Amino acid sequence: MDKHQEEGVLITQLPVEKTGFREWEREGEKRGTAEWVVPDGCEDANHRVLFIHGGAYTMYSPSDVYRPLSTKIAKAMNLPVMAFDYRLAPEHHFPAPVEDAVEALSWIWENGPQVPSKAEKIFVVGDSAGGGLTIAMMLAVGTGTVDGSRLFEGGTVRPPTAAVTFSAYTDLACSLPSYRTRTWDPETRTGDPVFSDG
Repeated sequence: MDKHQEEGVLITQLPVEKTGFREWEREGEKRGTAEWVVPDGCEDANHRVLFIHGGAYTMYSPSDVYRPLSTKIAKAMNLPVMAFDYRLAPEHHFPAPVEDAVEALSWIWENGPQVPSKAEKIFVVGDSAGGGLTIAMMLAVGTGTVDGSRLFEGGTVRPPTAAVTFSAYTDLACSLPSYRTRTWDPETRTGDPVFSDG
């Protein structure tokens, strides 16, 4: 994974007290925060990007290995990007991450990088598990339910203007043929090195 963080971006931490997102804990560390990644010279705060990080639904946060990607997205789109720290397994089971994604989408529609303000357009970008979560969030927003249970009390959440996923992790049962056909073979050094032992 590329570890180079783009220069010329301002990163502002958003504590849970500011966003109202659910605070959670892992190994004694308080989690559930978010951050704005705003490129220098960005003057359009009415169009925003919601970035949902990957990590197999079990690891990472916006401020660790995914910060380089969020800075690249901000620079490439010349838009403010909000990345949030959704609840992870095994401590938090489905539908917790979907609820967090819907909550983040609702929040970014009403809050810009500087002050509370309504957005004109929201673009969602999700990588790997974040891509799968993007799709699950879109379904939840569209139906108003998660796993058959009502998601919203007394209202709905406006869907994003558009969404993009990179290598969306959607097959949690690992049942598709590529899990077998692309398995790393150390003798022939073929297959997907992601599935290697190192």
